[in-house]
Parts: sequence; C-alpha cells; structure tokens
Amino acid sequence: MCSIDVVKALEKEHSTVKLFKGECAIAIIDIDRFKSVNDTYGHDIGDRAIKHIAEILQVNTNSTDIVARAGGEEFCIVMPQQDMQQSLFKLEQIRKQIELKPLVTDDYHIQMTVSIGLASMLEANSSSQAMKFADTALYGAKEAGRNRVVQYNNRLKRKS
Repeated sequence: MCSIDVVKALEKEHSTVKLFKGECAIAIIDIDRFKSVNDTYGHDIGDRAIKHIAEILQVNTNSTDIVARAGGEEFCIVMPQQDMQQSLFKLEQIRKQIELKPLVTDDYHIQMTVSIGLASMLEANSSSQAMKFADTALYGAKEAGRNRVVQYNNRLKRKS
C-alpha cells in the first residue's frame, strides 16, 4: 500500500503511541475518478496531475508529517502527535485546496477532487490495522459521494 519507508515510519509511530500514550493519525488520499483524467487527457497529463496533488500535499503538511505516494493515484500521510480534530481540520483544508486549485497546462484546466480516509493510531492494535482502518474510512468517503474526508469509527464496515 504505502512505500517501505512510510511503513517503517508508521510502525515506529505506532510503537511511540502505544508506549507514551501519544496520538498519531494516518490518512489515505485517493484522487477521485483519476482513470477519466488518464483516459481524457492522456498518461502524461495524468502524471502531471499526480505531481500537482503531491505538491499541494507537501505545501499543506507539517515538517513532521510523512507524505508518500501509496501507489497509483493514492497517497498516505502519517501525522505524528496530532489528534483527530487537528487532523480532520488539516485534511479538510487539503481537500479544499485540491478542489479549488485545478491543474493548469498550456491546453487544459483540470478540476480534481480527492477522497480521504482518516484513522487514529490509538484505535489500532498494529500499524497494518491502522492502515486498514484508514482504508475503510476512504471506502466510506467514496461510498458517501467522494470529495470528502471520512474518519474511521467502528461503525464503518468495508463491503467485500
């Protein structure tokens, strides 16, 4: 799902959270309807779209946050020492920035949105479970209509 470096960082943060009863949040971000960007504008523009989103993520996160591409059109962010309220606020700001800042090329202005799943490391028994919780929340954001941030709670159930 995420790069090896992010997985290692996530495991380290999970250990820290459990040991010191700290807080840490993890988010999975997926570009909505990305396939249509590739199909409509071509893979070169699709690559530029991914870079555009990555730049917005980098500008709108803290130096302690870990931002990585998770594969395809997905990214993950590990947010150490941030509670869910702070993380929700930050991710909502990121979501709005992406929605309001289209990718501009010589020929196109491409409006994009993202769906975001958020989970707390405190609720997870392992770093992989935290990722699963964030993925379940992402699925909830997609099911609820996309272009939103959804926080994991134990009422969210991923359909098989």
